[in-house]
Amino acid sequence: MSLHLSNVILHQLCKNDQDELVVKLRPASLENDTSTENLVAELHRVFHSKAGKGFGSFQSDSEFQFWLQEMRKGERDFYDFSQISANRLKEELIK
Repeated sequence: MSLHLSNVILHQLCKNDQDELVVKLRPASLENDTSTENLVAELHRVFHSKAGKGFGSFQSDSEFQFWLQEMRKGERDFYDFSQISANRLKEELIK
């Protein structure tokens, strides 16, 4: 598999001492090097080896879809997109 990575970032979701879910934001994207490519390739391999993968779609009023479209149009940078997406995921998980 050949990868062309433009941006990779890993934020962390974890529980604090009060057992609340928190987001720890990484200060910058990972370097686009062999180590990052190997990490993404392994994630790809593991995901595609799982049975029962489903497909999803966005709701018509999806904030995530709107943010993604903004980023793809160059109206929002990747780092900002990654931060608001990580925080949105946290909010969905604590519902």
